[in-house]
Amino acid sequence: YRALRLDVGNFSWGSECCTRKTRIIDVVYNASNNELVRTKTLVKNCIVLVDSLPYRQWYEAHFATPLGRKKGAKLTPEEEEVLNKKRSKRTQKK
Repeated sequence: YRALRLDVGNFSWGSECCTRKTRIIDVVYNASNNELVRTKTLVKNCIVLVDSLPYRQWYEAHFATPLGRKKGAKLTPEEEEVLNKKRSKRTQKK
């Protein structure tokens, strides 16, 4: 058999111009054949579900806003340090 078992790849978040290496979780849609979705076969132009952690970390660091937490939840000291680090005036305007 000529196949590769892929579990990671470089994926791009087009609107934010951000590319990160992340884990492939599942094949969600394939226009040509539903059996390829059932067997989780990766082919060109299939839609996959990827792990959001690298993109969430980038977003929190870039925009200084915590994501995916309940409103009353306490932040850990490491998260506080990342969100409250010293920033330039131009970055604070964002």
